[in-house]
Amino acid sequence: MNENKNILSKYEERANEHIFLDGIVDEQCYKDANLKILIILKAGYSSEGEKMQENYSLTDFLATGAKGKDKRGVWAIFPKWLNIVSPTDFNPTMEKSEILKKIAVINIKKVPDMSSKSNNKDIVKAAEKYEDLIVQQIENINPDLIFSATLCKQLNEKVLKHIFKNHDEKKLIDNSNNFFEYFHYELPGKKILVLNSYHPAAWQYEKKKEENLKRISKMLPNLL
Repeated sequence: MNENKNILSKYEERANEHIFLDGIVDEQCYKDANLKILIILKAGYSSEGEKMQENYSLTDFLATGAKGKDKRGVWAIFPKWLNIVSPTDFNPTMEKSEILKKIAVINIKKVPDMSSKSNNKDIVKAAEKYEDLIVQQIENINPDLIFSATLCKQLNEKVLKHIFKNHDEKKLIDNSNNFFEYFHYELPGKKILVLNSYHPAAWQYEKKKEENLKRISKMLPNLL
């Protein structure tokens, strides 16, 4: 059992609650990536409801390419973002499964939703409830860069205050909008760059977010 699974299993035993598996998608591929990236999202969901709660693995879903019909969904957009910040690791000619095996992904809410429209109050409560577990996961994953993309700025602020307590001042990439802001989150002996943004599936802002992200990629050598 890898360390992330061990952390989740210990939580389940302690809390007497079943949670789904998230974290590093593929240990070896993540280790081999030049830029270690963690994505933090709101929640997983499925029309299968209870069945998903019993045996769902987000890491398995991503390792097989996150197959789905939604061309504007999270896993259609994120490979583009990953290519912008690290084109050597995430080449657009690669299969989506190859790209996603190189990252880690954790959700704020550890029990899947029955609907894709999560209740924002529930997400904030989940950040409060799973705060220690999520911090443990981040420490174990030990990323260089975190995408925090929960939905909107107001929700992000409420969620982030529970998870990223030790961080420096937030800075906007472009003062004309707030599609991306960045700050550094401190772990013992390390600072991690956090890019805080709208959820990638907020497609109406897609071009502006990509423009912001391209500016960030030019700044990365000085930020990491």
